[in-house]
Amino acid sequence: MGESLCRAFVDLHKNIQAAVIVSRGEVKERYIRPGIPVPDPMDLEKLFIRAEVFVSMTMESDRLFGETGYVMTNHKLLDTFIFPVPGNGALIVPIVKPYDYHELLKKAGQLLGRDLT
Repeated sequence: MGESLCRAFVDLHKNIQAAVIVSRGEVKERYIRPGIPVPDPMDLEKLFIRAEVFVSMTMESDRLFGETGYVMTNHKLLDTFIFPVPGNGALIVPIVKPYDYHELLKKAGQLLGRDLT
């Protein structure tokens, strides 16, 4: 994993703004689509910590319901997909509408080597 994975995610759809891998609150890898404004560093840090918390909380139920594929948040301006990554990290992928939800998950699953549909 790394920048090549982040770049591959951004290349999946023209409306994907970035892909960032975080672990324990630190950015490990990232790729931001050229021309996309980057939020304030303090806001970004909070977003990354929340993303990891969302994934880890959801993964607490894996033994009951099976492996967590992703967590998604929906806001008026964009959606964010958060995928668990090995080593207790998270891959954060914000995308603005419109996009095909099922098509995106199919392509994301192919990149991650698992079925997300």
